[in-house]
Amino acid sequence: MEVARDYATLRKSAGTKYTIFPSVLGVRSAIDAGCERIGFVGLPCQIQGLRKVQTTEQPYEVHQEKIKLLIGLFCMENFSESLLDFIDKHVLSLEKVRKFDIKGKEMLVYDESGEKHGIPLAEIERFVGEGCLVCTDFASELADISVGSVGSPEGFSTVIVRSEIGEEIVEGAIRKGYVEAKELKEEGLKEVEKIARLKKKRRGSREKERE
Repeated sequence: MEVARDYATLRKSAGTKYTIFPSVLGVRSAIDAGCERIGFVGLPCQIQGLRKVQTTEQPYEVHQEKIKLLIGLFCMENFSESLLDFIDKHVLSLEKVRKFDIKGKEMLVYDESGEKHGIPLAEIERFVGEGCLVCTDFASELADISVGSVGSPEGFSTVIVRSEIGEEIVEGAIRKGYVEAKELKEEGLKEVEKIARLKKKRRGSREKERE
């Protein structure tokens, strides 16, 4: 875990590994390092936790006022670290992995040449974290900015602005040329909404199974 305080470190940290990790601890590391304006990128469950920290009165000092921006990722489910061992042994050496992605019913592992190695999600279902089975938030609904690949063409991300600070950040990034932005097509938004409803429905189905 690393606190990014410059562009080079931030750029180096980009990407997704699809494994469970206590990234929220990085906020404490940033506070201990003397950071006064902290931005956090995390999963819906982590965003929910930090929102509670921000909005709930605490009997002790946690410096929640220093948390200025929450960027949440789209997430249907996450996986235990054992998934990486599985990929390393049966799909592709981790040293040769360039990036991971999930499209449709497959996890895609890209090697250094850009070649895709598909793994059916049903094949790695046993690695899904237990907490993911009861989570209902797909699109990080409590974040300032939500980001994910669902609904957008290759090379772009779907970005949903949910707060004033989120709007300020996104509009500033566009204005200064840091990002290229296009309006999300209606069918793209519908795809995000469809998967969000599916995740909420999945939770309800599992609760019925327990009854």
